[in-house]
Amino acid sequence: MLAGFVDGYAHGTSFGMVGTRSWENGFFAQDDYRVTRRLTLNFGLRYDVLTWPVEVLDRQANFDLATGALIVAGSNGASRSLIPNDYHNFGPRLGFAYQLTRDGKTVVRGGYGLFYFLDRGGISNQLAQNPPFSGTNGVGYFQGARITLSGSLPCSNTTAGCTQAQLISTNATGPLPSGDFTNLNLAAPTGVSVIAVLPKNLTSRVSQWNLQVQRQLDTNSSASFAYVGTQGDRLTRNYKRQSAVVWRTLGQPTLPQTRQHHHAGQQRQVLLPLFSKRSTNAG
Repeated sequence: MLAGFVDGYAHGTSFGMVGTRSWENGFFAQDDYRVTRRLTLNFGLRYDVLTWPVEVLDRQANFDLATGALIVAGSNGASRSLIPNDYHNFGPRLGFAYQLTRDGKTVVRGGYGLFYFLDRGGISNQLAQNPPFSGTNGVGYFQGARITLSGSLPCSNTTAGCTQAQLISTNATGPLPSGDFTNLNLAAPTGVSVIAVLPKNLTSRVSQWNLQVQRQLDTNSSASFAYVGTQGDRLTRNYKRQSAVVWRTLGQPTLPQTRQHHHAGQQRQVLLPLFSKRSTNAG
């Protein structure tokens, strides 16, 4: 049995299906050039068109970290995708094969390629999950909400607030806050969970290269020694940003220093490009 008031209350909005559309096209050209009898070069170039999703009815929004506003797709000059598409996804391919010995049994091969791929942050971090179309609406005790599992006090969230004498949990029979975003102020949303994708994000990519020495031992076997390397950059990661800065940005009261990380009622899920990381191995 709950004897007192809850610290926070959140209600998710049922949204259902969304209809996102995007282009994922690739164009590739390749050619081999035999320089000498023992040296062959390979050249290739791939171009990828990987667009950010649009929703058929523009039911998606992006949270602007600079202004603290929710930007709705296709409204007030915003694009339908909300994120500019990156049309500079050129991926070169280079390779060679060289016979070290005249008998053709020892060969050195190597290559390099730059590959682009989609990384939207996972199924739970899509812009269609933002208010006012989806997401979570919540209130907290420190905002003036006096809520139990059975209802709320009539003095909850009023200008005057609740007095000490009114804090009787058994009198909390008023309606609970709903997950309706009808009255949500898009310019300064409060009490909701949001997702922010940085407009400057570029298409994630990874470089791969290898060098291999191969020796034919007999008609049925050979031995190889190879080095393979990879390096990824523009990789996407997400993190939750909760602090008093959030509340000051959205016009909410600044919380005491000792409690600000425990009661930030608005969550920001931010998708950021990750610094390059490299992993190499030899085998």
